[in-house]
Amino acid sequence: MSLVYRCRKGFTAQNVLVVYSFDFTFQYVLAGWAGSVHDSRVLEDAKKKGFKIPDGKYYLADAGYASSPSLLVPYRGVHYHFKEQAQPNQA
Repeated sequence: MSLVYRCRKGFTAQNVLVVYSFDFTFQYVLAGWAGSVHDSRVLEDAKKKGFKIPDGKYYLADAGYASSPSLLVPYRGVHYHFKEQAQPNQA
């Protein structure tokens, strides 16, 4: 069975929650939600299915998630300068 969803922007999309470690090994994957579903709903479903963020640990998340004691998300309305941050030894 193929999971094909049309998101609110009119194209096909699927929402996937992926957690991986600093050595890029997958720690958790939850796929199958429609692309139009809010990220927080997918996270809540993952928690119901056993996903847990350990106490004292923080996960980096995109701006689709709400800030919480265990998720670090970018500030809304701030334009980050990723090109400048990627260049080493900049004064």
